[in-house]
Amino acid sequence: MKKFLLLLVVISSLMLACRGTATTKTIAKPASPVATPIEIGEASLGSGSIQKLLAEAKKIVMAKAEVTIAADEINTKQVEEQQWADRSLGCPQPNTMYAQVVTDGYVMVLEAQESVYEFHTDTKDFVVLCMIDGKRLIEEKSTPVPTSGKMTDFPNTVIVYQRQTHESDDWQQWTIYKTGQIEKADGSILSIEPDEITWLFEFVEKPAFREMEIPSVTECDGCLVQTLTVHDSDESHEVIVIEQTNGSPDKYPEVLMKNLSELWNLLEEPEK
Repeated sequence: MKKFLLLLVVISSLMLACRGTATTKTIAKPASPVATPIEIGEASLGSGSIQKLLAEAKKIVMAKAEVTIAADEINTKQVEEQQWADRSLGCPQPNTMYAQVVTDGYVMVLEAQESVYEFHTDTKDFVVLCMIDGKRLIEEKSTPVPTSGKMTDFPNTVIVYQRQTHESDDWQQWTIYKTGQIEKADGSILSIEPDEITWLFEFVEKPAFREMEIPSVTECDGCLVQTLTVHDSDESHEVIVIEQTNGSPDKYPEVLMKNLSELWNLLEEPEK
């Protein structure tokens, strides 16, 4: 019996010793990304682009305010650098297509007449009033009305035109809006009169555009490749045109080639 009790004591001592020498590994949680705010002040906000964006934001605040206020009565509370996933700048509107381009910009918070205005911007000249007093602003959009000869006159139709020549491996891209705003892949903006681009939207909104028979070309060396993608509230439709420089060219609908040629002339002109 004494031997049995002694054995128990020895086993217990060994267990305690093992427990005392056991080590635990603490796995540190990765730190959450923290946006570094730009210090508020004339020196720190001296960038011309930031001052330009702030000036535009203040104009919007003055227009939205219920009472008349001056620009110097609007306080800049916060400016933070931000990278937006697309051209909605973090404030997407319902049933609206946006260019899927990562965009550098800012979050700007202004205060006036006890109201707080949050703006989202790019780094150039695009300013969106996203929230007032923490409430997201949603634009009301009317329901499109079917029109004769067209599928539907969607107010938010967006056209993306891409082009690659045999001289370059890089794609050129333009996102075209009915308002006359044309945005390149690098974020630069070209503004034209809406009626200068109406013909293109009329062309892609007709049923015949979606019913065109397009030759299928899978491989082609030294070709000009053009892609016309139309996004609307119902669907997206893409047409790819590959013009061969060797041998007989594939036969594409004449009306399609005519419109692509006119579009390229319109886009190429500002580059000259």
